Amino acid sequence: MKQIPATPPVGSAASDGFSLSTFRESDIDEITRLLQTDAVTIDLAQLPLHYTRQHAVQYFEYLENLKQNQPEIASLKFAIREQCIGKPMGRIDVAPDVDGWKIGYWLGFDYWGQEIMTWACKEILAVARACGITKIYGQPKYGNWASRRVLDSRISKMSGDIFGLMNGILFVGEWKHS
Repeated sequence: MKQIPATPPVGSAASDGFSLSTFRESDIDEITRLLQTDAVTIDLAQLPLHYTRQHAVQYFEYLENLKQNQPEIASLKFAIREQCIGKPMGRIDVAPDVDGWKIGYWLGFDYWGQEIMTWACKEILAVARACGITKIYGQPKYGNWASRRVLDSRISKMSGDIFGLMNGILFVGEWKHS
C-alpha cells in the first residue's frame, strides 16, 4: 500500500467549508465535547457511551504512536474540520480489518443532516483508491439508519463501484466473497 501525502483533500464546491486533516493535540477538548453527546456515541460500536477527556487523550496518543510505527495506517485517519477555523466536527478513517479494509466514522450531533459525512466518505474512498486499496467495507451498528443510508445509497451513487450489500455490510470495490 502506498502512503498518501500529508495534504488531504479539501472541500469541493458542493461542500465548501469542510476539509480533512490529521488530528491535533488542540482537538482533544472539542472531540470530547462532541462525543459526550449520547446521541452520537449510542450508535457507535467501538466507543464508550460516556466518553471522557481521558478517552480523547488516549485516542490522540494512539494516533501519535501509529504515526511512528505504522505511518501508512495513520495516513488514513482524518479529522473532519470546519475549514475556515479548523474546528473538528468528526472523524473518518479506513483501517485494516480481518475482512479487508473497513471504513469508520462519526460526526458531532451539531453537524448531522448537512451532507458532511457523505462528502467525507467520498473523499476517503478517493484517498483509499490512491493508496491502492481496492476492497473496503462498512458495517454500521444495527439501528444506525442514517449511517446505513450514507453507505447504501449516497456512496454508491458517487463511487459507482459498489459490489453490494450482504448481511448489513456494504462492500465497495473488488470484493471477492469466499
